[in-house]
Amino acid sequence: MSVPRSPKQQAVIVIDVANDFVFSPGVIAEAGGPGYQARAQAMVPKLARVLDAARAAGVLVVYATDTHLPDDAELVKWPPHSMKGTWNAEVVSAGHVSSLDPEEPTGR
Repeated sequence: MSVPRSPKQQAVIVIDVANDFVFSPGVIAEAGGPGYQARAQAMVPKLARVLDAARAAGVLVVYATDTHLPDDAELVKWPPHSMKGTWNAEVVSAGHVSSLDPEEPTGR
């Protein structure tokens, strides 16, 4: 049985939609190749519509974004990517990021 919930009890969590993962010359996007990049970029306007609808309904939107510092242990296994303070680590802004949405860096 489904329990009705108010929009204030729900959230949309957007994970790793950073420039590095979506657009060239991002390290992860480049590693994925043109096909991966095309699929990732095609998702952005669809995600924007979902986030707009969520906000309109009063649902919280939160970003969990991969962000690294030069001494992060993950960078022993993976090449430097989504480095804190760079364009690569910024959430894709294609018109769907609101300054009211909280952002939680991950990776450390």
